[in-house]
Amino acid sequence: MRLFGLPEINPLEHYKTTMDLFYQFAKEQIGNLQASQYIQLKTVADPFDVSLKYKYYSYYNYLLRSDTILEPNPLNDQFVTSDRTFSVEFGRFLDTAVSLIEKKELDPATIQKINDKSILRDNIRKRIKELVREDSADWRDYCENRGIPFGDSTAYTQWTNSYGNGNEISQKQKDLRATEGDLALLRSKEYADPDSKEIKTTYDQYVSVASRIRYPTRPDTEYPNGSSFSWPYLAGLPSGDGPLFADRSVVFPQMSMDDIVSTGAGSFSVNVTSSTKATSSMSNDWSANGSISYGWFGVSASASSQTQIKEEFSKTTGFDISCQALYAIPLDASNWFKPEIFKNGIIVKNGKIFERFFGPQGSLLYYPRSLIVMRGFKIKFKSSQNWTHDYVHDFSSRGSGSIRVFGIGLGGGYSKHEHQEEHKIEQNGDELTFSDGDNTFRVVGYICQKNQPLHDLFDQDLLAKLAKFA
Repeated sequence: MRLFGLPEINPLEHYKTTMDLFYQFAKEQIGNLQASQYIQLKTVADPFDVSLKYKYYSYYNYLLRSDTILEPNPLNDQFVTSDRTFSVEFGRFLDTAVSLIEKKELDPATIQKINDKSILRDNIRKRIKELVREDSADWRDYCENRGIPFGDSTAYTQWTNSYGNGNEISQKQKDLRATEGDLALLRSKEYADPDSKEIKTTYDQYVSVASRIRYPTRPDTEYPNGSSFSWPYLAGLPSGDGPLFADRSVVFPQMSMDDIVSTGAGSFSVNVTSSTKATSSMSNDWSANGSISYGWFGVSASASSQTQIKEEFSKTTGFDISCQALYAIPLDASNWFKPEIFKNGIIVKNGKIFERFFGPQGSLLYYPRSLIVMRGFKIKFKSSQNWTHDYVHDFSSRGSGSIRVFGIGLGGGYSKHEHQEEHKIEQNGDELTFSDGDNTFRVVGYICQKNQPLHDLFDQDLLAKLAKFA
């Protein structure tokens, strides 16, 4: 993510390179995709904090990156937020589906009670989120000032009950459990119709306690008992969000953390010249769905140095781009996500009601199946003359200059996580190298699944509407 507002120039605009070239690299390394799957690249390849030193916090970071809503475009320019997660959106879809069958089966008074309780539940959740966010920031400041480990639950409990939001959070958690219990009773009807039964069963699995787990919000090393963390331990913690542990719908990577941090799968090194063109096309693979106009390269620098930088880059004879690994980490959300529900007869027959989810810009038209990760990115520019500008000084993490290559930002103008390696700049005669370091991970994109049955349904609906005007 860019931090500074320095003007950006593209001194390599004479190159025939586009984002399609990096798309080609990713496609070649990942290999064959399943039916209706696509590669979606991120326009900002944000750093990904994973390490065996804090394994369970690394799993939390995987969750934060993978549990996200995907827009129906080849390029993803979104920033992940807690309100725009795939799991939350799938829950909203199930709420809509359950409400649809309840209108046919339940009396108006019960339906009104369900609506009232649902609104109350959502409001309580919103308030808890506000209280936890405020407590987290204040508790972190308190820990830094007093030298207390962030994950010391005993110290946190004493502090929050005296100075923080602990009492109100506890009360709101009790209110939430009571409200969810009331909703469960109101929605306890069993359905004979197979489609209605499938919707209700899927909904019950989604709201089940077994579909959620508590993740540490800080590295394991900041918890007194962090070295003994395990999935059974985290699952056994009290339900509910808090500053120390986040209560989330379970999303597991289908790779061990050991493999995630050490694999060399997909490593490559490629030379690119001004005439290099991609042989793969995002617009072709995505059937020209959405815009893909995004600059592949940019240099941000002070106005006083732009002229020299532009002149020097115009002398490049090519560049080598490489990485230690580029691979996909499949996600497993099977505790709560049942994609077969999308083919349910009631949902298909009432497609218009679900347009928000499955229409042309629907929030569930595409959903994540894998996180695409790169480790150890490096780019080496070669020139017909020596590089003379002081790139090592101006483009270091403490400087203000930065470069952006295929969405990968290097330099002082980009944010980085607290455990990230310092990127390296080497200026040696006619070669200029920028590298992430061998152990810096970045999320460069997603393998996403197209919700083909419901996409086709809306396409047919659109064709029917157009036919009326023919």
